[in-house]
Parts: sequence; C-alpha cells; structure tokens
Amino acid sequence: MDRAARNDEGGCLMSQAIRTTCAYCGVGCGIAATPTGGRAVKIRGDEAHPANGGKLCSKGTHLGETVGLEGRLLYPMIGDRRASWARRWIWSPSGSATRSPGMGRTASPSMSPARY
Repeated sequence: MDRAARNDEGGCLMSQAIRTTCAYCGVGCGIAATPTGGRAVKIRGDEAHPANGGKLCSKGTHLGETVGLEGRLLYPMIGDRRASWARRWIWSPSGSATRSPGMGRTASPSMSPARY
C-alpha cells in the first residue's frame, strides 16, 4: 500500500484499511487497521490472514485504544522531575537518585548496542 496522505496536523486522511500484524504475542495475527482521524484507529481481524482467519483475542481487539499518547511516558523522569536522556542515575534504597560517578559523554559497555 502507498504511503498515507497526511493533513496539516500530521493526521492520516485515508479511510482504507491497512493490513498488518498484531504485536501483542508471537502468533502474529492479521489485523486490518483503519485510521479514523487524528491518532484514532479502528481495528478488526484480517479475514484473509492464515494465522487467525479474522478472529482476534481481547488484546488484539483493543489495539486501537493504545495509539493515543495519554498516560504515556514521553520523556525520562526522575521522580516528578523531567530528566535528560544523556544522564545515567543510580537509585539508592531510600528511593533517591544520584548521578553515577565517572559518567561522562561516553556510555558504559552495558549501554552499548549489541555487536554481531
């Protein structure tokens, strides 16, 4: 399918279903997602998909409710304060955070991407 046309707010203008797969588990059920405006999406099972034949479990049925940004963590937080992605913090048993000693501009080996 071609890229969706977008309006000035970045919302999708098309109302044609996009065939894709559910991401909740390893089965990979087929879903048909139809943009309905803004970040809203109508979800139904893809009847032509061999894994589920149009049927969806309760999680797959409610996928459309997960596309909004309400209640999501959009940036790092330390307690109730916004933090930087570049800083690493150590949590103490008392629940307070302190900056890790020796942390400069390079990430620790445990934060490095996997090498294959």
